[in-house]
Amino acid sequence: MAVNIFEDIVKTSLQAQGYFVMENVSFALPEKIKIDERYRTGASDIDLVAVKPRSPNEPVLVVSCKGRELDAGAAADAILSDGSLWNKAAWKHFRELAVEEWATALKHRVRALSGRSDVQHVTAVTKIIGDHTKWRENETFKKRMGGNSLKLWDLQHVVRSLQDPNNLPHQSSSVTQMIRLFKAS
Repeated sequence: MAVNIFEDIVKTSLQAQGYFVMENVSFALPEKIKIDERYRTGASDIDLVAVKPRSPNEPVLVVSCKGRELDAGAAADAILSDGSLWNKAAWKHFRELAVEEWATALKHRVRALSGRSDVQHVTAVTKIIGDHTKWRENETFKKRMGGNSLKLWDLQHVVRSLQDPNNLPHQSSSVTQMIRLFKAS
């Protein structure tokens, strides 16, 4: 079960597009790995891992849901320069993008779950401002995620996908019913 309504909306959108979605997938650094001690923390989790079973050429989506506004360019800079984001060390919000060892641990976990190594990182936020390209095409982030560019989704993008009649799931969920109510009003 999604831990908040924003994750639930993103999850429903992915399911409507034909993805099988796993929630709150934990991953951790192996004990024996050498890493700067400030980056060694307990286990982390990825909010959503989405696999499209009938589309083997599409990468596995690793989705980080942040129910807040993201200044994409400033956030990318903060992650790469050990700065702050949302009143906390930026790397802690996106450890898989900030620290190579965490990226490797994440990819190993996705491979263990899905049998696949093609990963695409998605950041879902309520609103995106700033330089989108600085985030999506960031060479450091892309390298850590196996070469794929990153995706940024805002709430409008997610809701539009739920309004697409080709994507709506056959069964109604509380999220799709809510979207229909807003559309009807």
